[in-house]
Amino acid sequence: MTRSRANLMILLATIFWGTSYTLTKVGLGSFGVFNLIAIRFLLGFGVAALVLRRHMVIKRKVLYYSIGLGTLLFMAFTTMTLALKYTTASNVGFLVGSLVVIIPIISFLILREKIERRVMFASPVAFLGITLITMNGGVTMNRGDLLALLCAGFFALHIVFTGKLTKRVDSLSLGVLQLGVVGGMSLPVALFSEDFQLPPSVNLWIIVLFLSIMSTAFGYVTQTVAQQETPPEVAGVIISLEPLFSAVVAYSVLGEVMSIQGIIGGCILLGSILLVQVEPLKIKGALFKKQVF
Repeated sequence: MTRSRANLMILLATIFWGTSYTLTKVGLGSFGVFNLIAIRFLLGFGVAALVLRRHMVIKRKVLYYSIGLGTLLFMAFTTMTLALKYTTASNVGFLVGSLVVIIPIISFLILREKIERRVMFASPVAFLGITLITMNGGVTMNRGDLLALLCAGFFALHIVFTGKLTKRVDSLSLGVLQLGVVGGMSLPVALFSEDFQLPPSVNLWIIVLFLSIMSTAFGYVTQTVAQQETPPEVAGVIISLEPLFSAVVAYSVLGEVMSIQGIIGGCILLGSILLVQVEPLKIKGALFKKQVF
């Protein structure tokens, strides 16, 4: 796979993830929270396992790690889906995007990795953006915005531990199995606490299949495979565009319109995300030798 194709695959996955906020919000009109998560991840796991079964290497350690990562992913998607019940898809997209700023902080607290200066600067900038997005017309956040920030924390933990554990076991098998763990944890909760059902209409089947195949199976497996060619900093910049896609799709499908304050906050938050992801520009000596006139 060429680097340009890998970049394109990550961009497609990012578009699918940005679209998933709006489709999940639409799906919540007919499904319970855990009902939707269970169907999405069990179908996604089934498709990914079927397509990639010959490339998977399943050992005991992979199973143990997949349970740990799957639990974090389950908490992330539970809080994200609940958040979509109480706030807009645009808000959730931007707030979950703040995980890029949270990841270096968690890496410092858990792995004792040094926090770079740009992260120290980006954190208060991100906080300002979050404040403008969530506190429109008041001084308190609604529960949906709080859940979205909690979701960002779980996603950040998931990414940090994924980076740690994929160095010890087969990353492809780990990526697929964790999807099954999320579906397996969601199904019992859905059966006992909600009126579990399969999609009752063609439109809902389309939504569920898109979430399962494109946003879940394709998205997570693609990111793992494509990053073998795409440098982390490039992948990070592409993925940080997810909040923009979520806002565009939410406007196009749901008619959600952010206030001026919210738009400014979103731009500030996106700026802090890019600040963390983009490496400082290095001017090579050869550039000084280039003739301008």
